[in-house]
Amino acid sequence: MASGLPDYVASAQPVPKEKRIAWFSSTAQTYAGIMLWFVFWQDVPVGAGIDPAKGEFS
Repeated sequence: MASGLPDYVASAQPVPKEKRIAWFSSTAQTYAGIMLWFVFWQDVPVGAGIDPAKGEFS
């Protein structure tokens, strides 16, 4: 570790160009999933949109 980097970082190699995939084939699904998860679950703890008198979503 003469360079000041951990061994696993110093030994890292880039992925060859022929084996690389586009960001929208790998990363975009993750970001979309996180955003949709947040939109769906953000109101669950406070019960937004629930009418207690009817016991259902309004």
